[in-house]
Amino acid sequence: MVCDVMITPSIPLSEGGNSSSGNFITFTIDLLRATTTLTNAFHNGLNSAIVLANYDEAIKEYSKLNSTSNATSKPHQIVLGGEVNNLKAPNFNFGNSPLEYSKENIEGKKLVFTSSNGAKAINLNNESKSRFVLSYLNLQANIEYLLEISKEDDNILLICSGSNGKVSLEDMYLAGAMIFELGKVKPIKLSDNSKLALSLFTANFLIEKDFILGLEHSRKLIKQGFEEDIFFSLKKDYTDTLIKIENNILSKIS
Repeated sequence: MVCDVMITPSIPLSEGGNSSSGNFITFTIDLLRATTTLTNAFHNGLNSAIVLANYDEAIKEYSKLNSTSNATSKPHQIVLGGEVNNLKAPNFNFGNSPLEYSKENIEGKKLVFTSSNGAKAINLNNESKSRFVLSYLNLQANIEYLLEISKEDDNILLICSGSNGKVSLEDMYLAGAMIFELGKVKPIKLSDNSKLALSLFTANFLIEKDFILGLEHSRKLIKQGFEEDIFFSLKKDYTDTLIKIENNILSKIS
């Protein structure tokens, strides 16, 4: 089994990675904050989510769903969530803070969601056998499920959402955490990108909070008042919730 890491969707896979052959099991990462937010939303009872790559597409999809929904359905069962430049998008019900997606706010509802980076990564076209949402909140749950469903000829691809086309070290850090934990229980071959992610994790996991708080994206979130989102995003194995991606539709694995 080979593990490769896509550092950002705009950067090709590392030379020598074998993710272009065989079957892929793919995990999409946006630690701060989209995959953390989506994980918490499903943990708190979200029914399903449609993830769109940008604001205009999300508004269009939301309008279409509302116009075709059953007139007898309960009000506000379809909600809009996401951000533009980290802030709640205009006319949306929720932003991209995981703390907004409480059981009271989200249980039983259908979410139309977009974000600056994670949503685009979720919408990437690839030929993966299976695709999942990965956050620190459900890291161990994803590893256990991977071990359950994977075959010997399967390969792993970790997609880091990045930040506006640039490398996002917090996403690479989580990719490294996945590789580290998986390597404890299963032999895996690492591409150069995977080795880089693993090195980043092992060099910083003892100072994890300080390392993440010091990163560029974290500093911006703190300045905008979202420091608690960062702390929440680091709650390792907070839930056993598993989320599969089919095209751009997300659902919980029961």
